[in-house]
Amino acid sequence: MRKFKQSSFVIFLSVLLFSCNQTIGTYQENHKLIKTIDIIKYDSYPQQVNVVAKGQLTDSCTKIDDIIETQRGNTLMLSITTSRQKNKVCKPVNQAFEEVIPINVAGLRAGIYKVKVNNLSGFFELDVDNLVQ
Repeated sequence: MRKFKQSSFVIFLSVLLFSCNQTIGTYQENHKLIKTIDIIKYDSYPQQVNVVAKGQLTDSCTKIDDIIETQRGNTLMLSITTSRQKNKVCKPVNQAFEEVIPINVAGLRAGIYKVKVNNLSGFFELDVDNLVQ
């Protein structure tokens, strides 16, 4: 009887570890399909600007992973990535999504700025210097 309990425990532990590995898994990054972007500038001081990115995820296992903002000159770049669990069977569905992303415009001078979200671009203008004191 004792040998049976030990074998059962080893099998249980193996199943538990295997299922944890499947659940946690590793993620791979993929760019998702951004269909449209809208740039919204608010009448406030300091000025605030949001980007609304709309698109579609390709299956039920894909999720938005990260949004990385960088700036080069008068171009603000947003890189939106997705992640999908490896080795998992997922239902292919077109899942619409909308992300509202506040962009960092603090400290920017008055002028016209380009916003790139993955492969789409748009523009906005700051009427006055947006210097926060």
